[in-house]
Amino acid sequence: STITAQGIVWRGANAQFGLWIYPNGAPTRTIELNIKTGHYCRSIPTINADTWYHLGVFYDYSLSGSARVRMYLNGLDVTGTVNIGGGGGGVNSSTADFFIGQNNFSGSPQLFSGNIDEVAIWDEELSSADITAIYNNGIPTDLTNASSYDTDRTSKLQG
Repeated sequence: STITAQGIVWRGANAQFGLWIYPNGAPTRTIELNIKTGHYCRSIPTINADTWYHLGVFYDYSLSGSARVRMYLNGLDVTGTVNIGGGGGGVNSSTADFFIGQNNFSGSPQLFSGNIDEVAIWDEELSSADITAIYNNGIPTDLTNASSYDTDRTSKLQG
């Protein structure tokens, strides 16, 4: 059967937010961040098998237009198609389950094929300098340490 979307992270029964990868024709993949309001960011980078990648994304509803969403791969901005339409409002806090390595958009789990490590979520936007600093560290970073960032973000770390 065809895999439509392998979940990276997912929250909520109605896709409060989700980050997934579509395994198009290798080595091209589509990475998509989708927010329940109809806002999404889609990027189509080259991703090779058996290679680790650092993926950073942010969504900030307070910004206008396509500035609300950014996507970084290995420290580089790879933001592609951005759609800011349909509904309004940002990601709200809820008690919905949070999943790593699967999405449940179709009602049945769609699992990520690979390994996922060092997942972290903040309740504020990281700067591109923060994302680059985390990526360039080259080793798993203690994200609770202020020296991991361009500007101290430790108080906003949620996971």
